[in-house]
Amino acid sequence: MDYLEKLKVLMKQHNLTEYKLAQKADVAQSTINSLFRKNNLPTISTLESLLTAMDMTLSEFFYDESLMKKHELEEQNLLKKWGLLTNEQKKPILQLIDLLLNNGSKN
Repeated sequence: MDYLEKLKVLMKQHNLTEYKLAQKADVAQSTINSLFRKNNLPTISTLESLLTAMDMTLSEFFYDESLMKKHELEEQNLLKKWGLLTNEQKKPILQLIDLLLNNGSKN
């Protein structure tokens, strides 16, 4: 999804028209028109103003889950599964982890 599509999705989520976004972000409506009609690239400060008006930071806007490293995805998956276990089910797993860590430190 390109940045214009992302902006449109955010605008829809916040029930903002181009006019309302311009007002809320204190950006000239002609600037927003240029973005959407002429596919002009916004300046960083303009984009930051638009995003701030929609309660989002630049880093959140550009974050891409597909760029997560494989080990981060594995950890996330592991935590999800861990959360599904009961305390009784977690006990033997924790014991196994302790055993593995203790054996590893003896080598």
